[in-house]
Amino acid sequence: RRTEYQLREQGWEHELASRDSQIQELSDEIAQLRATLEATNQDAASQVSQVENVQQQLDALSIERDQLLAAQTEQAQKNQEWEETVATRDRRIKELEEEHVGICEMLQSVEKGAFGSTPATNSKSNWPVSAPNAINWPKHCPNSKSLSSTLVKPWPSAMGKSRC
Repeated sequence: RRTEYQLREQGWEHELASRDSQIQELSDEIAQLRATLEATNQDAASQVSQVENVQQQLDALSIERDQLLAAQTEQAQKNQEWEETVATRDRRIKELEEEHVGICEMLQSVEKGAFGSTPATNSKSNWPVSAPNAINWPKHCPNSKSLSSTLVKPWPSAMGKSRC
């Protein structure tokens, strides 16, 4: 019987050793899985940190974009106001040019009526001595297209302070 017990004991010891070996293998595998899980957790935490950084950058860019849009809108309004101011000034310049041409034509009519023909057509006309050839109307009056191309000549002192 002792042999039988010894054999059984040896079988159990063998079985126990086999089980201990399996336990050790499973413990090692669990340790590896824990290490992998820890590394995965660290990687996940790193990824979460990266996502948070990207979100902060995105928020900053969004704020900057909003500021740029506001500045662009403000500049567009200023440009519109400037264009309106320029258009108003252009209209006023055109009005003044038309008024200038009208005044020149009126003065030329008055001069023709008061002194007869212009010096260009009749140098021996009844123009006053102070006026001959002082005003050459065709060169600077009614046919001028803009103020910048208009030649402005002073009136002779005998004709007053007015200018065309």
